[in-house]
Amino acid sequence: LPEHRAYLSCLAEDFARDVHGSIVAAARRAAVRPDTVVDEAREHIATALRLATAFCQTASTRAASESIEQYLNNPDAAPSAACVVHGRSGAGKTSLMARAAAELMASSGKR
Repeated sequence: LPEHRAYLSCLAEDFARDVHGSIVAAARRAAVRPDTVVDEAREHIATALRLATAFCQTASTRAASESIEQYLNNPDAAPSAACVVHGRSGAGKTSLMARAAAELMASSGKR
């Protein structure tokens, strides 16, 4: 009986070690690796959507909003032209673009 007990103990330890190793290996294969670029893009999108909800259209931003809307709704007009928004610091350029992006996403059904 002591030999059988030692055999069963060794078998159980080997089994537990092998199953544990197999589970750890499978978990490592299935794990999503962190991607700093994806994480940063996700943060930018979240920030933009927060800014978009706080954006208030004013007389001074209306013309810029209309120009951005025309640019986004007519991509074939100037396929190599960039949309450039400029202004003083704190003027609301980021909020304006965030609002334009949110409206574009909403009109295309993506949110």
